[in-house]
Amino acid sequence: MEIERKIDQSIEKIFSLQIEQSLEFSNEDHHLSGRELKISKGNNCYNFDGSSPIIAGVQTHKELDFDRSIEYEFSSDSGNYFVSGRDIYLNNIAYSEDNLKILSGSIYSLSNTKSINKNEGLFRRFILPLGNEKINLSDFQKFPVTFSSNGRKSRAFYLLIDVKGIKYYIYQRKFKNENYLFIDSGAKLSEKEFQKICFNIMLTFAFVKGNLHHDQSYILGFETEEMEVVDEISYYSMRVSAITNQPTFTTNIYSIYKDEFENLNETEEKALKEKLYEDIYDFDATTFSKLVELFNDEEKAQRAVILFIHGHHSSLEIRLPNYYVALEAITSLISNKFKSTKERLNPIKDNDIANEIISMTIDNIEKYIKDKNIAKEDINLEIIKRKLDSLNTPPNADKLAEPFNRVGYKLNEEQLKILKKRNSYLHGSFVKYVDEDKVFKEALYVSLRVHFLIAVLILKMTEFEGKIINYSSLWKYMTEKEIIEDRLVKI
Repeated sequence: MEIERKIDQSIEKIFSLQIEQSLEFSNEDHHLSGRELKISKGNNCYNFDGSSPIIAGVQTHKELDFDRSIEYEFSSDSGNYFVSGRDIYLNNIAYSEDNLKILSGSIYSLSNTKSINKNEGLFRRFILPLGNEKINLSDFQKFPVTFSSNGRKSRAFYLLIDVKGIKYYIYQRKFKNENYLFIDSGAKLSEKEFQKICFNIMLTFAFVKGNLHHDQSYILGFETEEMEVVDEISYYSMRVSAITNQPTFTTNIYSIYKDEFENLNETEEKALKEKLYEDIYDFDATTFSKLVELFNDEEKAQRAVILFIHGHHSSLEIRLPNYYVALEAITSLISNKFKSTKERLNPIKDNDIANEIISMTIDNIEKYIKDKNIAKEDINLEIIKRKLDSLNTPPNADKLAEPFNRVGYKLNEEQLKILKKRNSYLHGSFVKYVDEDKVFKEALYVSLRVHFLIAVLILKMTEFEGKIINYSSLWKYMTEKEIIEDRLVKI
């Protein structure tokens, strides 16, 4: 389905916000009221510079505090901007010879509309500056889009997803040698709701392709679906990007099997390509949409994938605990979804029998203490009771393994062994040996196995079928493990 997009005014609005300008601080109850501040675009924020009269007495700078509950107004002939006090940071205060404080600071959000006046129902456009970076859309199911700009038309591709019955159109454009990602809503939404969806779209890209681009964004609001005349515009500085270049999924077989194409003749290369491209398809829009909904609706899933992504480029001491915590969050989510039909993994299946055994054990201990006349300070009975209460708790490895059955994935023996290593790596007992080459390679190997298992669970929750990257095989030259497995594995 081909669409047309007009984005000139959107880009002009953003560029106009990036021009340095002088604005008047307009809040009467603040010491800076009526003062002129120079606002300029900085790195993932806006910077401001100005001055204020010095108040007689000890200088505590309290008069320059910004109340987090107030929106402050910056005004000029060209328009007004509103900034929450929680997003204004005073970074430096100096003194001039003419009895003024010289101020500089940062602003992490601003809008041309006060929060209380924002329209709860506008068509929305999310614009993410990427600089020299690009999000690789070639691996995804896509459709043609035509852009109209200054009377000329050009074509590219867009992704179309559907989240809770609302369509979102995702595409990229380049302006002034910088790349921008666009997300347009197909229905009217509040800015807050739209912003949350966009974050989870970016999180889905990060899960699939390994890179979370999320430093800063602009959100625009429009009365009409054509999105030509901008009614509202807001800027937000967001969480730091995580560029790991460790995707879960790819359709580029050369990036995975490059070495196998060396020294092949034309016939051999063609045969190898046909073999490797079997079951390789674009990442479909339905799976993408389901992932966005999953991360949007389930806090555990969202938290797990954030840990997963940031774990990719962390040291092994941090990566492995991150991965295991992410794995536990996902397995817990799946277990809760199937709670009514969940198999009891406890060593004693009947709760009444388990409670009776625990009660009898406590009675025997108390009798022993009494018969032997043992002092209370010599045996801490309360701690023993707490330990006995957990006597019938299932092993962690069993709790981690059970959800794989629920999503239709059969674990092999090696994967079951990896789940049993959870305690060692989650609690960091390997850290003191991490400098040893053998231990380092083993820890790396375990991390790659857990990486795969997390990806399996998350994707199978969306009923995904296809091939994903098996890093334990792809990177076996680093771990020096003898692994006879495909580098792309169908799940």
